[in-house]
Amino acid sequence: MAMAGPSFSAKLLTAFTSAGLIGISTSIYSQAIGNGAMLQVVGKPFNTIDTGSTPGTGTGTGVGLTGIVGAVVASQIQTEIVSFTGLPPTPDMIKMTNAIGDALEQEVALATLVTTHSPVFVGTATIAPGSIAVVGASVGSAIETQGISSGFLGKDWPGFAQAIGNGIGDSFALANSVITVIITSSTPPVVPLGPIPNTIVPAGVLT
Repeated sequence: MAMAGPSFSAKLLTAFTSAGLIGISTSIYSQAIGNGAMLQVVGKPFNTIDTGSTPGTGTGTGVGLTGIVGAVVASQIQTEIVSFTGLPPTPDMIKMTNAIGDALEQEVALATLVTTHSPVFVGTATIAPGSIAVVGASVGSAIETQGISSGFLGKDWPGFAQAIGNGIGDSFALANSVITVIITSSTPPVVPLGPIPNTIVPAGVLT
């Protein structure tokens, strides 16, 4: 199962409910964040650092992102909200941000990585730190738009949406390069030479 807005929304709703954040708009709020965020995550490109023994062109597959930690995401969102409101964190705000962070950590574990690599034919690849093209401001704008279309018209909604989007988006810059993609190919290389260490390539997209 790949990452998707409905999947992230469902995780958010479960996390909010478990934290006691239950209201008539909780489901809509979950959908605004989940669908908005995934619109700016799914399909984003990334680079990899490839190491192999034979030149050629290979393809890779991998599942899951690491380095996006729920507690860190929650802290980032809290910082953004405090900056926006000028108020200290409240217990409910801490519960909300923890729920978002935990749900995001769970969702990115579903990320499917389908990649193409050249000049490495057989080897391993790790995501180049900071190369995932997710932008916090764009995530915030998408969340804001999703919320407005669902009836969130309050004067503070744009600021809250942007704060959540920045916290989510910025977390992708922290995604580390632990994920390993096995590079293989059914087509033999032309020249069996090597090794080819640490070549950075635009490898694929998140799905």
